Amino acid sequence: TPREFLIEPQSATIPPMGELDIRITLLSNTLKKYDVPLVVDVENVGPEIIVLPITARSVIPSVYSVQPTMDFGRCFLRHPYELSLKLANDTDLNTRYEVIPQTVNELTTVKLYCSQPRGVLESQSVAEVPVIVSSYVVGKCTENLCVRLYGTKDPTLIVPITCTGEGPVVHVSETELNWGKVNVLEDHPIKVDLLNESFIMAPFTCGFARSNPAFRVEPAESQIRPLDSLSINIIANLNDCIPFQDRLFINFTDGIRHTVELSAHGCGSTIVCNPSISPVLDLGPRFSNRPFDYTFNLRNVGRRRQQLFWTIDGIIQGRVRKSLTALDSELS
Repeated sequence: TPREFLIEPQSATIPPMGELDIRITLLSNTLKKYDVPLVVDVENVGPEIIVLPITARSVIPSVYSVQPTMDFGRCFLRHPYELSLKLANDTDLNTRYEVIPQTVNELTTVKLYCSQPRGVLESQSVAEVPVIVSSYVVGKCTENLCVRLYGTKDPTLIVPITCTGEGPVVHVSETELNWGKVNVLEDHPIKVDLLNESFIMAPFTCGFARSNPAFRVEPAESQIRPLDSLSINIIANLNDCIPFQDRLFINFTDGIRHTVELSAHGCGSTIVCNPSISPVLDLGPRFSNRPFDYTFNLRNVGRRRQQLFWTIDGIIQGRVRKSLTALDSELS
């Protein structure tokens, strides 16, 4: 317990026919009435030569908060916000105050911190105490800030602290994408910009409404720095000559989910040949009248069964025979 009485000086020498002023300071730490003696011992004379009674009664001034409640408004999660608690003392007595530290556990939704938890509140004055708040859940949160005045064990003031926790706020540049008619089995990317308009990180993941989508997104998950932007590519790779529609969901942690409508129409063939025979099948130089085999693999990567017909464009078998007969007669 701190000493309540300070005596200055506690020992000294008084010259002959001289005098000495002694200052007695009372700094009360408890609410009570004092009735104690001040004892003066004189060296080589004896103890308690002078006994001076001291009486006093400590009181606690009436201190109040200028703000009945402190509302921090909308606060981004885990981001610190600061306001000043104003303590007013309308009495003629000085007092000392202390902000009681908050008890934090796993159920705490708002964390309070005071950089100057102790101080002196002069008479007829107002003291500003900085209070820092961080919200940890989405929605409205309430926590009590407790202030104790010296001389009491229980909180003298309880000030409600309110705020509304909010996750990252992100603007998505597009809400609908239409590729129109595009070639199948090819990547057709479109860039979408994500702008983080908040002071906190914005982690996100992407998903599609359909289980086997014809679209994909790169990157599928990442995070955006505060007040920064990030571009994602939404890629259409169709495997059929039909219209495709889907929905892209961009889910932000502790934030809202954005939806982008996707549509595209596939054109072309979904038959893949290996090695390729398009646009020209070049067999290279070959000896005449010798059979030659060329093997290639055809794979249907589409969603439907397809039927193939083989023809040689511009050549009819009957006309070929007739041309060969005419050529033989000319040679003979």
